[in-house]
Amino acid sequence: MGLKPVDADPNQAYLLTEHNGPWLILASSFSGAGAEKQAQELVHELRKRYGIAAYMYHGHFDLGEAHGRGIDQFGNARKFRYMKQDKSHVELDEFAVLVGDFGRVDEPEAQNTLREIKLAEPECLQIKDGRPTNQVLTGFRMIQRQVYEAMTGKKRPEGPMGHAFITRNPLLPPEFFANHNTIDQSIVELNEGVPFDLLDCPGKYTVLVATFKGHVVIKQDEIREIQEGHKEFRSKLVEAAQKADTLAKALRAKGWEAYQFHDHSASIVTVGSFDSVATPQPNGPPEINPNIYKIMKVFAAEPTILPGQTTPVTPLKTCLNIPFDIRPVPVLVPKRSISVALRNGAE
Repeated sequence: MGLKPVDADPNQAYLLTEHNGPWLILASSFSGAGAEKQAQELVHELRKRYGIAAYMYHGHFDLGEAHGRGIDQFGNARKFRYMKQDKSHVELDEFAVLVGDFGRVDEPEAQNTLREIKLAEPECLQIKDGRPTNQVLTGFRMIQRQVYEAMTGKKRPEGPMGHAFITRNPLLPPEFFANHNTIDQSIVELNEGVPFDLLDCPGKYTVLVATFKGHVVIKQDEIREIQEGHKEFRSKLVEAAQKADTLAKALRAKGWEAYQFHDHSASIVTVGSFDSVATPQPNGPPEINPNIYKIMKVFAAEPTILPGQTTPVTPLKTCLNIPFDIRPVPVLVPKRSISVALRNGAE
């Protein structure tokens, strides 16, 4: 519960202002026709039932081709293209619920409130009795939970706001904050508790040796059926994560410095930790790091001529019948933001 009395007037909107924060907890976000109503319901329930100062923030976005949240398997910012039928002007409205008025990321009250938010089970976020939901990434969180349980053998205790994280007040200018980083917190949480987490790799570069892609399409009625136990939840993302986990552990057993990493659309396995990919040469092209080159050669597919044939084929190398990529490549190691590192250190 909150440490101070919190106003909970049902007729008050409690909109976020620049005077709140500067650090807050992003508890949840909503989009679609009923987004504003559900955000207001959550604000009032957090205030009345949990005694937590909550605010609503309306974000309006004009989108063409935009950088999405997170990075791809090569360490680059994701790009999403948002299209409507007229293919000319696209707008998106989201309503976020933010909690608290914290002066620092790592202050004890912020950490305690974050834990409370992650475990909370607000009535307004329960999917039951045909109630629709506009909560963003509901389906993805179900995948996240199953990946975690498949990788660790443990149940996640978090509620529908288990993805909550500390962030800055979006109404304050960027220069107000020092050393701000924008790595996607949902990706960080997807990898929490996973053995040989690539986010823990100390180097700047690693070598991508295996990629496992997955996808999921979950509608609101399907989500409700799954949560009520009427339908089994299956996802290619979970299968991809399991393959990556098995391969990373097998490579570690063979003496390789292997890591695994799980994103919104794929899981990968990498090998090695390096500060640079190549060394500049005074009279020629840069020379690739010999240790990186060795890894690329060991795991790359090699042309071969099968008995009775004249045309070479290039079969993928495998480990435990799990295939490696045809051509391993050096990639940047994704890093946690400073705020996330501070948060984890304080827990």
